Amino acid sequence: MVFWFLLLPLCLLVLLAAQAVYTRKTAIRLPEAEGVRLNLNGGTQALLHVGESTVAGVGVPNIQQGLTANIISGLNASGGHWDWQVLGSNGARIGDVQDWSDPIVSPDVLVITFGVNDATKLTPIQRWRDNFQTCVDKFAGDNTQVLCTGVPPLNQFPLLPFPLNRVLGWRSKKLDRALVELCQSKGWTHLDLQFETIGHLMAEDGYHPNAEGYQAWGDEIAQRIRQIDFVR
Repeated sequence: MVFWFLLLPLCLLVLLAAQAVYTRKTAIRLPEAEGVRLNLNGGTQALLHVGESTVAGVGVPNIQQGLTANIISGLNASGGHWDWQVLGSNGARIGDVQDWSDPIVSPDVLVITFGVNDATKLTPIQRWRDNFQTCVDKFAGDNTQVLCTGVPPLNQFPLLPFPLNRVLGWRSKKLDRALVELCQSKGWTHLDLQFETIGHLMAEDGYHPNAEGYQAWGDEIAQRIRQIDFVR
């Protein structure tokens, strides 16, 4: 009996490793979106968006269809006039921002979008928290509103097979809970992901949003930003 209790976890680890290797080898590799990632037109306010592949627009051909552009469209539609900059990289983790530079200095809003790669690459929770603080210290000014998007639920990603999706989903939820606690302690805003990452909202790789997915996500973030006092 003891033998089976030891053997079952080992078999599960072997299965998960095999699924991870197979998924990496067979996954569709989509490029980062093309287009200008900096827009300075004398806006009354400025937004800097820092993050992983979703910030780099993987899943759409042009950055104007990406997440940041949809956030800005939602803000400008309510009468705003925003400058913005995208700092994103496919495969990036939150710790990578230490090597990034040339942002908008002291933006009015800093949006941080990380989590998928930190979940899949098993970033320790304390390092995850420390790296978020480093990111905010690097890019935010004294009056910058900091908004952190929730870690996407990896268990819903069509690309990932069972049981790998369940394990990575558990890991993404754990990172997100730690991020919620960090935001609460620092006075930052945590942005929950309210729409499901399924079907018509996903790109052909089953791992990134498509144009419709980015629009839904961007509209939701813009709505939350509009609720901040200084935007009204």
